[in-house]
Amino acid sequence: MEAGIDRRTFDRDIEDIRLYLSESFDGNNLIYDREDESYHLENFYKYQPLSAMEIVYIFELLNSCRVLREDEYAGLAASLLNSVEISRRRYVNKIMEKYIQDYSTKNQAALLKMNWDLQQCIIEQDKIELHFQDSRKNVVSPVGIQVYEDQMYLFAFDTLESLLTIPIAKIASFKMKNQKYGQQLLEKFHQISWIELKKMIEKARSANEED
Repeated sequence: MEAGIDRRTFDRDIEDIRLYLSESFDGNNLIYDREDESYHLENFYKYQPLSAMEIVYIFELLNSCRVLREDEYAGLAASLLNSVEISRRRYVNKIMEKYIQDYSTKNQAALLKMNWDLQQCIIEQDKIELHFQDSRKNVVSPVGIQVYEDQMYLFAFDTLESLLTIPIAKIASFKMKNQKYGQQLLEKFHQISWIELKKMIEKARSANEED
């Protein structure tokens, strides 16, 4: 009555909203509550958008490490913008544009997909065969990934259970070996302190610069 529409128009509007939500894949459904005769979003209070403060902090973290390729950074920034509360989105967009404009990196390797695939192998404790950019191959048990300065590194045990530090940018591809490795390797890795891992990364970094 306040909107000046009849019940049939309201029902069509409700169906339009439901159709939009089903196509947007945002996890929300429009629910009718019979007790108070009202409609509400099913997950509105369960899943809150990121605040502008949180988004800008993530921008700063990504910008400081400069590990992603420029197109990956811009794509991730756009996805993060869509996650921010709508009332602050225009303001955050201006900040995002400045970050993208100032962002530069020497990295040319696409890391987002590689990182995601390797992380799944770590969770599933899958052995893999790494194929490197220089045509080398190595069968390893991946146990962890760390970002250090402007590089992303894979930690993996080789067949002799020696821990390797591998720049992910050096990996061209990998394939599954359809073999699992033991939980003891993960536990062994997690017992290593960050200071020790940092020393390993710096050693590997120096070796790569000499090569």
